[in-house]
Amino acid sequence: LEVSMDEIHDLFHRREYDRAIPLLQRHLGAHPKEWNAWYLLGQAYRFTGDLAQAESALAKALALNDQEPPVLLAAGIVQQLAGRFDAALATFARANVLNPDYHLAYNSAAFTYEKMGQLEQAQATYELAIQALFRDLSRQADGPEAPDVPDREPFGELWVDYTLEANRRFLKTVMQDGKK
Repeated sequence: LEVSMDEIHDLFHRREYDRAIPLLQRHLGAHPKEWNAWYLLGQAYRFTGDLAQAESALAKALALNDQEPPVLLAAGIVQQLAGRFDAALATFARANVLNPDYHLAYNSAAFTYEKMGQLEQAQATYELAIQALFRDLSRQADGPEAPDVPDREPFGELWVDYTLEANRRFLKTVMQDGKK
């Protein structure tokens, strides 16, 4: 029985990752070379707390396609959550080599520096994230087919909680008393 990717996307939208995992596994049994399905499986594992399985699935996604910044971002976040900060920073840097305006990778790198206690490096990297975001939004707004709202990567909403937490910590750490 063929698994519908629309069904999997709906489960992600509803944050029912535990239900998406067996569907993704079944889909990958029939389509083992789909990097995007491996990426989604890695994300589902991460969101259910299984970092080892997440890392394994994301490694397979990267082995099939290492040119997608969101996959690198997801792999870096798993590395960060596992406490492998240097590996995470290198992975986020790879994402930013592919897309210098990928603010989520800068933001995640800054959050990693913060976890490492390197607050000055965190602040500098958060500033890179802000600059990248403005470049990206400006390019989208100025383009010939500028959308009403900026494009969002697939499952961009999955990063919202992570990004909000990182920015709350940043504001608390480096913007106290209205000063940088």
